[in-house]
Amino acid sequence: MVKTDFMIYKGYLVVHFNMLEE
Repeated sequence: MVKTDFMIYKGYLVVHFNMLEE
């Protein structure tokens, strides 16, 4: 479903932001 895809995409963004902050 699209909802699951969105959740995975959101999680990827969070991880990417965390890497940038370190």
